[in-house]
Amino acid sequence: MAEADAVFEGTTPTLAEALGELRRIPTDAARPKAVAKQRARGAWTARERVDALVDPGSFREYGLLARALQAGLDAPADGLVTGVARVRGRPIAVASYDYTVLGGSQGDVNNVKLVRVLQLAEERDLPVVIFAEGAGHRVQEASMNSRGGGEGAFPTLARLSGKVPTVCGIPGRAFAGHAVLAGLCDFVVATRNAAIGMAGPPLVEAALGERLTPEQIGAASVHAASGAAEAVARDEGEMIDLISVYLSYFEGRLEPADPARPGADLRGVVPEDPRRPYDVREIISGLCDLGEILELRAGFAPNLVTALGRVDGWPVGFVASQPMVLAGAIDAPASDKIARFVRLCDAFGLPVVFLVDSPGFLVGPAAENTALMRHSTRVIHALTHARVPFFTVTLRKSYGLAHFAMGGRPLGASMVVAWPTAEYGAMGPEGAAKVLGGDAEHEHSMALRREGASLKMAEIFAIDDLIDPAETRDALVDWLAAVMPGTRPSGRPVEPW
Repeated sequence: MAEADAVFEGTTPTLAEALGELRRIPTDAARPKAVAKQRARGAWTARERVDALVDPGSFREYGLLARALQAGLDAPADGLVTGVARVRGRPIAVASYDYTVLGGSQGDVNNVKLVRVLQLAEERDLPVVIFAEGAGHRVQEASMNSRGGGEGAFPTLARLSGKVPTVCGIPGRAFAGHAVLAGLCDFVVATRNAAIGMAGPPLVEAALGERLTPEQIGAASVHAASGAAEAVARDEGEMIDLISVYLSYFEGRLEPADPARPGADLRGVVPEDPRRPYDVREIISGLCDLGEILELRAGFAPNLVTALGRVDGWPVGFVASQPMVLAGAIDAPASDKIARFVRLCDAFGLPVVFLVDSPGFLVGPAAENTALMRHSTRVIHALTHARVPFFTVTLRKSYGLAHFAMGGRPLGASMVVAWPTAEYGAMGPEGAAKVLGGDAEHEHSMALRREGASLKMAEIFAIDDLIDPAETRDALVDWLAAVMPGTRPSGRPVEPW
């Protein structure tokens, strides 16, 4: 930064011009070689990511003139762009690591900058967006007294969970402390070329004796399948779009819009053959306003769909059985997926819509080896403690403990309806008939099917209504009009375990 020191040595005619030049030095315009290196990697700069996300002209930077504490290190803004801005007119706090500055490493000063903006977010209830790209702690400043390892930042970000939306975009490689920042956020979106890990290649080689590429350690596809990343984007532009869309669901009610398809279309989605699968996303699209669906963790536990959407302008969360995978049965990953998503919705006051077509929890030794007993109860804990209202629609089957895990009456659903195709029971009628045994297995099965039919459930008032699939959106709109004024956020963290 000798160039900056020279600015005030009398070579510039006025103080204002000198200050202007000093403030220009850390920017992209004054660093063409650094920008060219990013371009060669096919990557955007830290400042371009911020500019693409926020409203034009709204970004007010904190710490533009910061430098690295270590003498001799060339580190404009100490490798982190931080500040406040607006997205669609709403204020946010933003931090973007600069990979062109010492590999985006976390140094002493830039950690103080991150803590500063996170504390501001905590004080003023500002959503947080972090663009994490780097290899973690800066080696040149590594010492027991260093503040670059997350001191202050990690606990502050943890406290923000459930209080404000916290988002991490990963455009490239994020290891060690950068991966921790991502893991602490409620929404993580990576580009498909990203790599994420708790340790990068040098440390992995030192610990395991294996020389691996960043992608071999933790490719984006790995984190999508494990559920660590909520979404994977094609490129940085789509990553920015997904972040913007995600934040929009926490802005309250917007202008209502018509659904993507007419309600009558829903009558034909569930096949007459109870063994035939179908894609539950078709039903979600028939309930949501046009273009207002954002699926989360699509690559993880695909036997269950979780998505944010809007119905009549209201933001809601959808938890839906997916009959195309495991017939919609609930396993340990699906249990965790439900619980985390319900906590997200509860933290920010979003009502939850359950679409049920499930035979219950997965059974057998393989399922028990996953500690399903414990994972399954996470759902009950999450639903029991949630303050937001639930709207539950049984589409085809609700057997066994699916009645509890998928927002049934015992867990406090404020409205439970069923389609004419719905069936209820402690287990499927065929399985129950086998348990009863005897020569009249088929007759037992038919009798149990009649007893568990949705009409029977309506007659004994085990459900609140039996409805035509075509009127599901209308029923949902009426319910939202009734419950939303009383909905309140819980303020609990999204991930308490």
